[in-house]
Amino acid sequence: SQIRRELLTEPEIDILQESAIIEFGTLPGAHNFLREWADEYSFSSWALSWGAEEARHSLVQCRYLHEIGIEVRAKHAMYKREPYPMGENRAATLMMNIISESRAAEYYKTLARLTREPVLQKIWQLLGRDESRHARAFFVFCKELSDHAEENAVAAVQMAYVWLADRR
Repeated sequence: SQIRRELLTEPEIDILQESAIIEFGTLPGAHNFLREWADEYSFSSWALSWGAEEARHSLVQCRYLHEIGIEVRAKHAMYKREPYPMGENRAATLMMNIISESRAAEYYKTLARLTREPVLQKIWQLLGRDESRHARAFFVFCKELSDHAEENAVAAVQMAYVWLADRR
């Protein structure tokens, strides 16, 4: 399909640039997972796949921007996210990722519904599906940890409360 630049709005272009940079920022997250879970083969394998897919999310959005004459340099992403300190509980860290991936999925699905540009719509639909699948995988690993130890379930629920509490 051909990009129809005339259908894009300036706010969509701004959102696209910010999304590309934010997705670059997942690279430290993948590094952290590999560092924290070095002793757990199945999750480490998943983290490698997740990191590669998240990097592709940024690259596909950058390629789209390039096609419409806008360059995003990777160095901009380095200021978006610092590596976090190692967590005290893996289930809590996974819960944080379940929530953030779920939010990202809804974000992309909403953007796909709102754009009139068909190529960008397809990109955002695909990214929304990826993020939903990521949330589901993080949930599986979190549930496995929580099923084995009550303190993991408690830590996961506490993290959910921190991220989802109404702060009005």
